[in-house]
Amino acid sequence: MGKELKVPLADQALVVLKEAHKHTVELEYVFMLTIGIGKNKPIGENATTNTIRRMIDPRTENAFGTGFVTSHGLRHTTSTMLNELEYPADVIDGFHGLRSLLG
Repeated sequence: MGKELKVPLADQALVVLKEAHKHTVELEYVFMLTIGIGKNKPIGENATTNTIRRMIDPRTENAFGTGFVTSHGLRHTTSTMLNELEYPADVIDGFHGLRSLLG
């Protein structure tokens, strides 16, 4: 495994991750595919984008659908914000390859 990377997270995010970890404690990843050819691998961009599409917009009570946001768009926005906040480039790059937040 590569060098250690410490990621500051909000208390709410830690609560969610710790609860998810209870169900995946023996697995390598917290968020992973459970079926198909990608079984036991971390969820990818398509899985997260499809989940965003199905999320319900509380203003309209309809699914967000296509074109609202993609997981790649969120990652790009996060990267831009961290760059603007002058986080080190290796920290920002590390977000793309996180293997375990609870390890």
